[in-house]
Amino acid sequence: MIKKTIPYLLFVSDCLFGIVAFLIAMRILSGAPGADVGALEVALSGLVINAGFFSFRLYNAPVLYNATQQIIKILGGVVLSVLILIAVSYFLGFRIIMDNPFLIVNYAFIGFIFTAVFRTAVAHPLYLYYVRRNIIPKNILIIGADYVGQLMAAKINLNRTNEMNVVGFLDDNLAVGLNIFKNKKVIGRLKEISKVIPEYDIDEVLYCFSNGNYVTFQEILDICNKTNTQMRIASPFFDVVSPRIQDEKVGISVTYDFYPNHSKVFNVAKRGFDIICSVAGGILLMPVFLLIAMAIKIDSRGPVLYVHTRLGKDGKPFRFYKFRSMIVDSDKDDLRKETMGKFINGHYVNDNGSTKIVDEAKVTRVGKLLRRFSIDEFPQLYNVVKGDMSLVGPRPCLPYEWNEYDEWHKKRLSVIPGCTGLWQVTGRSKVGFNDMVILDLYYIQNSSFQFDIKLIFQTLPVMMFGKGGE
Repeated sequence: MIKKTIPYLLFVSDCLFGIVAFLIAMRILSGAPGADVGALEVALSGLVINAGFFSFRLYNAPVLYNATQQIIKILGGVVLSVLILIAVSYFLGFRIIMDNPFLIVNYAFIGFIFTAVFRTAVAHPLYLYYVRRNIIPKNILIIGADYVGQLMAAKINLNRTNEMNVVGFLDDNLAVGLNIFKNKKVIGRLKEISKVIPEYDIDEVLYCFSNGNYVTFQEILDICNKTNTQMRIASPFFDVVSPRIQDEKVGISVTYDFYPNHSKVFNVAKRGFDIICSVAGGILLMPVFLLIAMAIKIDSRGPVLYVHTRLGKDGKPFRFYKFRSMIVDSDKDDLRKETMGKFINGHYVNDNGSTKIVDEAKVTRVGKLLRRFSIDEFPQLYNVVKGDMSLVGPRPCLPYEWNEYDEWHKKRLSVIPGCTGLWQVTGRSKVGFNDMVILDLYYIQNSSFQFDIKLIFQTLPVMMFGKGGE
């Protein structure tokens, strides 16, 4: 009961701190709290804190376990809250907020101090107090009872300060009721996971198969999303994730989080962020675009832009824009389609170890430079403004590629595709297709403003040094 109440208590406390911070900021500004502000502005000051914190996953109870990580998330949440406050105030005509930048600065500073102090000095130690007395354990279901699952159960047991309680294992190859580790038994088959999660009040699923199956993994992930259950991977089968992203620990082992899907609040805020950054970027880069256009026209015959059909969210087609980097009609290539089919099915790698499929003979002189530094992708800012794409997300695909996808592959386009993404900045042309899909799924489940901004900044050196571009 306490465990399920924690997110609601944090929501209410954060809202109150936002309102108090706003009223104090008003007093500093005018000397009379509330004298020039209405009830709607006051309520908004609390609600935007909640919206910002939702986007940084600050209402998952286990976030209280790590004080340092929590402070970083609070800082990001407050910054996002301020941006939302400014945007809403502009559209609703709240002049008291728009005309007083010091009010906004004071509100952000005071709100950060209040929430950070409460969560780290009060909520954090109180949470640990209940955890260490096993009053609010996190119930863990381990998928796979082979040596990886057994090892994880042992390590969780050894870490006495960990809030995790292993309730049992799901495994198709061992007898139900078989004792695996310290009275932790096989409690069912994989197909029973939908029933087991509510029956045992499972908070987190820990995927531990040593030699798993992509389709099984996706099915379990879908069930976790439907039941709002966090999933973690601790499996050598998904080694593509481990060297490339920030990791966390369960017990003393490295694991990788797959959180439940985002709220609509995050999606709306992400869309606003995309529009603002794309419009600003397009204006700033306009002189560069003109120079690139001139170079393309001088170098080879044909249009400046390459316009083609791509498939976006849920396989829906849209018009996709790039600077042309190859000769005209180079996309009419049956050999490339055949090769792409082999790549998707895991049967293609270049002699240099790259998985990038490019006919170098069809790339123009200017195109080689554009492709190496990913400059040819810049016109996709227009796709972002239109809503076809996001700044960060899985890359869109071609129609004939979609036809080669297995059903679990198509999950990578369950969200709006992006100009850059996790595999572009970590593997790019060295990552196989199945690994690319896993990285995309990891991004989808873990996307946040903090993660998006990190990937955008990681994209810059990839572009500047041409790493993986072909």
